[in-house]
Amino acid sequence: MTNKEKQLVTENHNLIYSFCHRHNLDIEDWYGIIAYKLCQAVQTHDVKKGALTTYFYTLAYNEMITTFNKNKIDATHKKAFPIDESWDITILKDNCDPKVIANELLEKIEKLENKDILLLSLEGFTQVEIAEKLGVSRKTINQKLQIAKKELLDWYEKE
Repeated sequence: MTNKEKQLVTENHNLIYSFCHRHNLDIEDWYGIIAYKLCQAVQTHDVKKGALTTYFYTLAYNEMITTFNKNKIDATHKKAFPIDESWDITILKDNCDPKVIANELLEKIEKLENKDILLLSLEGFTQVEIAEKLGVSRKTINQKLQIAKKELLDWYEKE
């Protein structure tokens, strides 16, 4: 890296923090990844094609989406299963133990195609937030959530 490139990285270092803050990323987990993208942006940026900040943001955002897609489910998803009123589960019987049902549902979720979206929703993320994290539209998230919920309810009704 040239001295001029090093200077640009130093001058634009705050972009790392603003990017992480804007996307609710833990700075400790993401600093190295995003800093690398800033260095990459400085080294490969063509001033004729636009602002360095825009180019950096594109590189960092693409890396964030790629990382989310590679690591869709992590250990934080293995917590309690918070079923709320949006699930409209009316099939639970009086003699069912909710913990048993929750564990069975978690096992079933692990097999779902859209488990990443469902688990983010169960963690309390809004559809808009999930869409931003995964780089898709809110409508797509809504459709995939409905499919996942239907699959789970269909499975439960069979059991």
